[in-house]
Amino acid sequence: MLFCDVIVGESQLMAMGGQNGDVKDTNKKHNGLHYESMLGKHNICDIYVVYRKNRAYPAYLIIF
Repeated sequence: MLFCDVIVGESQLMAMGGQNGDVKDTNKKHNGLHYESMLGKHNICDIYVVYRKNRAYPAYLIIF
């Protein structure tokens, strides 16, 4: 498992649930550019998803 530092930029807020299972990219902002990441808020944590290369930098390799 990799523990990574991630650049999330401006995130698109997504509703949690099964309806987002087939999402392949973020929506566009008002200026026509895509959001840099998606944010799902759960009751105990926040979940970020990035779709672009060069946004996640491995920090640690976790072996268990």
